[in-house]
Amino acid sequence: MRITVEFLGLARRLTGERQTEFQIHNSAALRDIVVLLAERFPSLLSQIIVPQTYDLISPYYFNVGGRFAATDLETSVDGNQPLILMCLEAGG
Repeated sequence: MRITVEFLGLARRLTGERQTEFQIHNSAALRDIVVLLAERFPSLLSQIIVPQTYDLISPYYFNVGGRFAATDLETSVDGNQPLILMCLEAGG
């Protein structure tokens, strides 16, 4: 299945892209997407992705389908729901 990942903020600046697509297996989890992102966009390493563990550096997370924030990278991926890599920002 195909999955679309949209980039916002720093992720967009580091990748130079608005979004990207991957072909993934049906049992893929968000961590698999993080690994693919690190391979395609090494500029994300140490800025947004922890190189050793492929965790997202806080406060980055995936918004799934515009509906919820996924903080558990073992969450299964649904190819019908786009992902947005974004930063939780506080302020007013």
